[in-house]
Amino acid sequence: MTTFVRRLSDKSEIVIALVVILGTALGIGTAAALYLDLFIVFLVLISGVGVTAVIYQRPAFGAALILALAPLEGVLMVGGHSFVKLVTVLCVAVLLIRNGLTDRGFKINLTILIMLPFLIWTFASILWSPEQRSSLSQWISFVLVCTLYFILLNTIQSEKDLKLGLWGHVLGGLVLAIIMINSQVTSNFLRKDGIAGLGVNLVARIVALNVLLSLFLFRLEKGIVARAILLISIILSIIGAVISLSRGAWFAVALSLTALAIVYLIHGRIKPANLLGLFLIGIITFYALNNYFFTEHGASKFETRFEEGVSFEDNAGGRFDIWLVGWKMFADAPLWGHGFESFSYNFMTYADNSHMGGIHHREDKSPHNSFVGIITQLGLIGFLLFMAVLFSVFRIIWQLWRQKQVNVPALAAVSALIVFILIANSVDYSVDRKYLWYSLCIITLIAEYWKNDQVTELPDTRKASWPT
Repeated sequence: MTTFVRRLSDKSEIVIALVVILGTALGIGTAAALYLDLFIVFLVLISGVGVTAVIYQRPAFGAALILALAPLEGVLMVGGHSFVKLVTVLCVAVLLIRNGLTDRGFKINLTILIMLPFLIWTFASILWSPEQRSSLSQWISFVLVCTLYFILLNTIQSEKDLKLGLWGHVLGGLVLAIIMINSQVTSNFLRKDGIAGLGVNLVARIVALNVLLSLFLFRLEKGIVARAILLISIILSIIGAVISLSRGAWFAVALSLTALAIVYLIHGRIKPANLLGLFLIGIITFYALNNYFFTEHGASKFETRFEEGVSFEDNAGGRFDIWLVGWKMFADAPLWGHGFESFSYNFMTYADNSHMGGIHHREDKSPHNSFVGIITQLGLIGFLLFMAVLFSVFRIIWQLWRQKQVNVPALAAVSALIVFILIANSVDYSVDRKYLWYSLCIITLIAEYWKNDQVTELPDTRKASWPT
């Protein structure tokens, strides 16, 4: 890990003044975008300054706020923009002021160093993208999404900070799970296109991810109230993932929990009390599903979806056909691809030329696979850069596996998370999803702060140094 330092001023008054100005500008800009009256402008102004001051004082609060708002980005909007996007921009600005104008510096690891050429290549590919103007706008949003990795890496500086951030996601994910459950039950399991302003499959993956983060946090917390909240989050998130009827979410949860159990088995850390606890969670979950959530129609749809998922009768929801079309695209431009965000533009042309006009997913035309989407749009160059980003995180996990006296819960958590990420990227185009990038950073931070039984605290002031 490298820390870059730029010394400009040691006077905290200048930094604080800049932060207050930044918060004021944020509040005024937000209020003006909403055309609110003066009283509301004043409230927004005060809240903007207050949030900015809190984030400046403890950056981990900004990380927790981002992780809490990310699952709810479809319903929490202001001025046509999601709250999480505004908070992300705010955190970037605060970091630039707090760390850039003092001797704190920035943390830069191998993953970020690889992400930079990946982002540069995606930008370059806009030059041969069929829709350059829309591609440029999408690229800017994509950079902001990828920036989440950098933000979390630099705002979370200790084990306590990471626990605060995880709590943010657990609470936001719990609310999303409740929304998912209510939407599915009240609509008689119709699998609506929009749940909480997001696609049903995306909501299912975020809720499934919340299961893993809640389990890890449950292992860390000792308080009765905290554990009770986490237990509720685990049960409701599992229920939400199940009744979403998303087979990708089912596979992701099942395989990641299997990876979790395998790590504990290998290290001999499974105790009778753990097995009893898991058994009770399973009993409570399936009792609630059977008696309070699943109707006869819902149970029938669950059975049908499960059988199709196992037998692949519907070609994985048409995904196999889509990937064949993707192969045709790749064959025409194998090295540099067709350009950033070009898959949907070219999809129907290649599908019709391949005599696959009756293909599933004619409307959304998504690759439904990150690796297919990357290799068709960015070619082998972009694909190798993306895989290098993932392998840089695999490297961190591998180092944790080889470590003596490793923290088993941390090892189990990062192993489960990476399995989840691989499955999610295999059944959905997740490259532009926030959960991919903050999950990768959570893996990095867990490996850093829980690699052994000692608590790792970073000093508030760090000097530049290259790792040996």
